[in-house]
Amino acid sequence: MHKFQQAGLTLTEIGEFQRDRPRRQALIRSKLGEIEQRMIDLDHAHQLMAPREQYSIPPNTLDAEH
Repeated sequence: MHKFQQAGLTLTEIGEFQRDRPRRQALIRSKLGEIEQRMIDLDHAHQLMAPREQYSIPPNTLDAEH
């Protein structure tokens, strides 16, 4: 059960997963779609943030001006 929870399934979904094979296949497809979308979102965020890392303000720089 811990593996299912690590995969992002709720307790209700785990119960459905164990009972009904057609539902299980639909649930797997749905969860894979959610995971793929999260990966796309995270990749997009990474692409936006990574180039800006080189331009970050050094710590305490803003504090010295005030």
